[in-house]
Amino acid sequence: MSRVGRAAAVAVALGLAAGGALAGCGVTHDKAARAIEQVPFGLSDTTTTSTTLPAPPTEPPTTASTVAPTTTAAPTEVVSLFYAAGNRLRSEGRFVALPASGAKLDVPGTMRELLLGPRTDPGLQNLVTPDLLGAVSLDRGRVAVVVTPAFQALAPPLQLVVVGQLVLTLTDRPGVGHVAFVDVTGQAVPVPRADGSAGDDVSADDYRALTP
Repeated sequence: MSRVGRAAAVAVALGLAAGGALAGCGVTHDKAARAIEQVPFGLSDTTTTSTTLPAPPTEPPTTASTVAPTTTAAPTEVVSLFYAAGNRLRSEGRFVALPASGAKLDVPGTMRELLLGPRTDPGLQNLVTPDLLGAVSLDRGRVAVVVTPAFQALAPPLQLVVVGQLVLTLTDRPGVGHVAFVDVTGQAVPVPRADGSAGDDVSADDYRALTP
């Protein structure tokens, strides 16, 4: 056999041997191209990484605050009102609301408070009643009190205490120094003083002896 022939024979032998080896491994030789088998589920998916950011801090809820309206206490004044304690006189202090202007309690207002009677001391009694009095007015430091026939009919000891209540209460007000008593016609009416005398124009000093 020539050299060329021997080479061809060797090539054929090697080819057969290689083909047998591939056949032993289970790999088949296809003459035509074939599609690759489907990749198992999930291996061909694109991996996506999602990051959850922390929520921003929550602002505290806005609380509507209600501001309480500013209240201003009404102005008051302590008024000394004199009441009977037997045949004597004692004062009772009372807080009285004043107008918004802050003006002091006037004479008619003082009389109204006196007629309400004592509030805190059960041992006191009010002997000044509306049926005894008419109008009251202030003129240049003197209060004129109109008295009724019922006042004039009072027994002197009782009338003394009534007059003492009126005079000490009225003269305790700023700007009042004297009290004059007149009847409904404007005529002067003499009233008893604590020292036993009488007069139609009296002051607080005439009744200090009735107080403690």
